[in-house]
Amino acid sequence: MKRGLAITLAMLILLVAFTAACGGGGGGGGGPAPGSAAPPAAGTSPDGSAPPSGGADPGGAPAGNPFEGLPTFRFVLSQADSDQSLPGQYMHAWAQMVHEKSHGHIVVDVNNGGGIAAHPQALGMLLDGTIDMTWVIHSPYPDVFPMSEVFFLPTIDLGTSEQATRTFVDVFENTDLFDDEYANVKVIALRTTTSGIFFTRDQSIDSMSDLNGLIIRSAVNSVTRALSQIGVRGEGVPIAELYSVLQNGSFDGAITDYHGIHFSRLYEVANYFYDHPIQYVTYMFVMNLDAYNSLPPELQQVIDDLSGQAAIDVMPDDWDRLSAVVHGEIRDSGGDIYTFPPDVWAQFQAAAEVATAEWIADQESRGRPAQRVYDTVLESNRKFR
Repeated sequence: MKRGLAITLAMLILLVAFTAACGGGGGGGGGPAPGSAAPPAAGTSPDGSAPPSGGADPGGAPAGNPFEGLPTFRFVLSQADSDQSLPGQYMHAWAQMVHEKSHGHIVVDVNNGGGIAAHPQALGMLLDGTIDMTWVIHSPYPDVFPMSEVFFLPTIDLGTSEQATRTFVDVFENTDLFDDEYANVKVIALRTTTSGIFFTRDQSIDSMSDLNGLIIRSAVNSVTRALSQIGVRGEGVPIAELYSVLQNGSFDGAITDYHGIHFSRLYEVANYFYDHPIQYVTYMFVMNLDAYNSLPPELQQVIDDLSGQAAIDVMPDDWDRLSAVVHGEIRDSGGDIYTFPPDVWAQFQAAAEVATAEWIADQESRGRPAQRVYDTVLESNRKFR
């Protein structure tokens, strides 16, 4: 009896071992595809596991796919906004597309919320290989992407976020004007938000004298120069601190886009919002070149196919739709949407023209084709208006 039981147990053990070998969890992309109804928690892989380091994973991918026999590659993507933000949602959606198109051979571990790298650190960490991909704003890197700063110029009007973004992509893909500044990264996408607007905590702007002495949050030099010409002191402060400095009165107002107003709840600490285009906030979605080059050509093509306008089309107009939401939030909080008196806006635009001319002259003096960039961006934009 005992001998029979022992034989039975031995057979069960062999059966379990055989089942595990044939159907057990293969590594890397063999797990479920990302992109369930709720995004994975920050710092997890698309299948919910903890992120490994970047590079090749020897685990298999689902059978019967055009990349069968290739290893699975896992890459760490870091960006600073929350999972609930538009960039956070965008990163998960793009990672899902890559996972599906590569048949699980490329897994992107999305780390939202800045847990690995805040905006000012992200580019350096990408270039040294600490992270493999990042979605990051340009403004913490003055003069690193000098020609891309054309989108920062005060009162430049390129239309909606979608129209301005298509302009950015068009000039990047169809001219050589941005080639030098992106030579050390693989560009997946370039995009802009809606144009940032000027708003104040408790000062209504009814005349030029109402601007004198105001301290306004400004993130880029060309806008700060324009503000100084109309009596406003522009100073930098991280978006994460903007709510508190407006609440305590250290700043009188700010310039930022509707996405920043929404997710930082700035409508709670400001009352006067002036709906004029002041400057765009621009993002780059980039990949470490060594990480990209580690992929075999077939999988590089997957990244290529999901870059440029294909990457933008994941969320083409979400930034624009958010504008209407923010208008409602402002009014619900007791604020309102205004326009400047004509003479104030005219003087603001005149100051912006001076700041733009100074930017072009400064860049041209360094041997950069700033005038050509400016003219080309305006010409390109006309195709999308």
